[in-house]
Amino acid sequence: MKTALICTLGFDEKFAIRSILRNGLSDGDKLVLITVELIEKVGKTYTTIEKLINTSFEETKVEILELDIDEFTESVKKVRDVLEECSKYDRIIVNLSGGMRALILIVFYACIIEAKPNLEVEIETEDFESVIRIPSNLIRLPSIMLTGDKLEVLHAIIEGIGNVKELAKKLNKDESTIRRHLSALEELGLIEVTKRKPMQFTATETAELILARREK
Repeated sequence: MKTALICTLGFDEKFAIRSILRNGLSDGDKLVLITVELIEKVGKTYTTIEKLINTSFEETKVEILELDIDEFTESVKKVRDVLEECSKYDRIIVNLSGGMRALILIVFYACIIEAKPNLEVEIETEDFESVIRIPSNLIRLPSIMLTGDKLEVLHAIIEGIGNVKELAKKLNKDESTIRRHLSALEELGLIEVTKRKPMQFTATETAELILARREK
């Protein structure tokens, strides 16, 4: 399984190195370091990481992207392009632990725009005690648009209906149509299938967030 690891970078290389080791980067993977400006302190940090990669993984690509935080939209586009280039990898991991807050915001916003099922976003706490992983379906939340039948199906599931036959009866739809909508909702991370035969399911927390947002 090939991995593209993208790390925001500041004056401290520890966050990036810990992410490299934690996520098991190996030969054939890709590392992209995103920073604001390659000043001397950041340059030393980059050199330390590059040496580690070159020593441990001969065939791993290391790239650096410098952004101008005063050009927010243009910077988001550049990060989005990097994410798109990484789409051929099985996993795209974005670590937001290092660097300036503005830089982290730019990269996270690009993740929202270019959200894909294989995109993982993580951020390590300052004391190194824990790593927070943001669920991919939450990152995709702003881009999820539900109308018509799918919205009706999701409402019914949240109300407590958990099987195909009952859904079809309540919504006056045939079961094949219901199954098609359920497949789409599962792909979006809005329902969790708890049993396949007979099919049973529940709504996820993300689904509840979406409906709460719509009902305001």
